[in-house]
Amino acid sequence: RRVHGGETTKHRRMVQVQVPKAFHRHIVGKQGANAKYLNTTFGTRVRVPSSEDSSTAIVFEGGDEAGAVAFVSEKLGFQLTDEALVVNQIDLTVAESKALFTGDRFNELSAKYGLGIRLPSDEDSHLVVQGRAADIAKFSQEIHTLLGKATPSAVKTPAKQQAPKDNLVQGKIAESLFFAGGEADDSADEDRFIYWLRSGSKTLDICVFTITSDRIAKAIKQEFRDGVKVRIITDNHTSEALGSDIKDLSDSGIPVKTDISEGHMHHKFCVIDNKLLINGSFNWTRGASTANYENVMITNEPVFVKDFAEEFERLWNDTARIVPF
Repeated sequence: RRVHGGETTKHRRMVQVQVPKAFHRHIVGKQGANAKYLNTTFGTRVRVPSSEDSSTAIVFEGGDEAGAVAFVSEKLGFQLTDEALVVNQIDLTVAESKALFTGDRFNELSAKYGLGIRLPSDEDSHLVVQGRAADIAKFSQEIHTLLGKATPSAVKTPAKQQAPKDNLVQGKIAESLFFAGGEADDSADEDRFIYWLRSGSKTLDICVFTITSDRIAKAIKQEFRDGVKVRIITDNHTSEALGSDIKDLSDSGIPVKTDISEGHMHHKFCVIDNKLLINGSFNWTRGASTANYENVMITNEPVFVKDFAEEFERLWNDTARIVPF
């Protein structure tokens, strides 16, 4: 303890643990609910890196940090430690993945070994996992045993490490974000929005009134650089407005189209991999995430995804009213 001017104060304590990126949203909770609970119940502030930050470090600061860490460990289903995490690849085909991860086994194995997992695709026959090296080795042994295959002597480390993306097929996704005019948890909602925006691996079809948020534009360009096929439809008036990121996105090589009508292209939705829909009142602007009252819905409900995907294609192919930027 330190003494200043006759007053006794305690050193601020903190505990840092390493948690796979796939679990960070669960620590924060919907609209920051879990973070608020930790603060209220344990007097502990939790600091979680943004979705764009590759860091896996979660910091618990103040109050009963041990109690807060124990609570989060129980909720996630695995013990939290400060051991460094790695990202590795395991050879696994799409067919093997479908045979292996039946029922709730995906979530069970993820929690059992404390791993973030990205399932293989037709383009990449690897399971990408993030976690402690020893846990990845045990996980690899178990899945090979379940498949009746010999366990490889070692798993592969990809040249470029990145946090596993969410699997958009496994399990139901139904999430709502509410921005409340600059409240403290709005930044967590923005992180979550970016998280889902970058969750695909094949296609990203965007139909929005405007894009002026540099952070959102950066995430779109990163998806494009990562090999995702990106298409954008936007309003002809706002695309030329001061602060618009549309020209920059177009100059990056992303196909962009605008309407040529007197009315506005006022949609605010995107379809990811034809499996996930993001939709709501939320304009893709800095003001929407910091000053406005907005809502965003994220779902992989097939009927909604199909309807919006078909509407995007209808607009994209409407050459009479929708033209290249």
